[in-house]
This record gives sequence, structure tokens and C-alpha cells, in this order.
Amino acid sequence: MAEQAGREKCTCDLERSGTNQNGAWVKNATACWLTEFHQSHWCDISVESLEGSQSHSALVQTLFKLDAGGSDLVRAFQTQFENFIGTTADDGKATDDFDRQTARDAVPVLLKDKQEEIGECVNAFRDASFGKGGKSVADEEKFRCSVGQESGWLRMEFRIGDDWLVYALSPKR
Repeated sequence: MAEQAGREKCTCDLERSGTNQNGAWVKNATACWLTEFHQSHWCDISVESLEGSQSHSALVQTLFKLDAGGSDLVRAFQTQFENFIGTTADDGKATDDFDRQTARDAVPVLLKDKQEEIGECVNAFRDASFGKGGKSVADEEKFRCSVGQESGWLRMEFRIGDDWLVYALSPKR
């Protein structure tokens, strides 16, 4: 059964009012990319995996096995990003202003530059899967990373222009 909506999951609530009244969520998603367009109050949610998906289990197991301080961890997230950006298309909808080229240029650099913070965040993600509380690792102008206190979801956020590109991942294997 799907979990309840929460800010750190595959949800979008740009008003952050504390109640689930101003957004959307994907009930059975275990990994997704969200693009948050704060000026237009619009979100784009791209589901990467659904509950019961073998790809989700494989990714979580891979992350748990990799050295949190190593470049292999960054490469794993780089692969997830490349898969996502390869599926985005200019479809003439409200997300036209998402600068894919800037994202293609910025995200790999941020992943490499924030390797230490990502490792710390993945360690907190591992800990959360064993019942330990969440953690906010980085809250910076261009990069944020946290693990949900109650849900244990990993949430990495990348600033792309005026918007945020978010990767959310469930700890359930």
C-alpha cells in the first residue's frame, strides 16, 4: 500500500502550507524527478520507478553497497540524471522554460563538487532505512540534500536558473 504524501516524497507543493491542499503527488512512486517552477506555480513530475519495481530495488541496493565517499556514488546519480534528461522533450507545455542545456551542464558539476555532501546524505539515507531519524545535509543556494525525518526518503535538489530540479528516492527495497 502506498504511503501518505509528504514534502520529501514524489510530491509537489510549492506553497508549503503544511496541509496537502496545493499540489500533487504520485502515490505509488518510489523514485522520481521533479521540476519546480516557483514563479508559475507549476511542477513537472517524472516517475523513475514504481512500488515493486526491480529497478528501484537494484538502485537502493547499489547505493547501499557503494563507498559514500567515492566517485562511484556520484556516477550512480549521474546515470539516473542522464536517464531522466534523456527522456525530457520540448513538448510545448508550461515547462518550456526549463533550460535542459543548463541542467545538462550544471547537474554533473554539482554532483562532482558536492560529492562529500552527497556521501553524507546517502549515509543518512542508509541510516534512515534502519530506523534512524532524517537529516538535512546541505541547504545551499545551488544544492540541497536531505533525508526525511519520518519517511526516510532521500531528496537531492539542484538549482537550475530560477527553478529547482529535485531527485526523490524511497528507502524501501
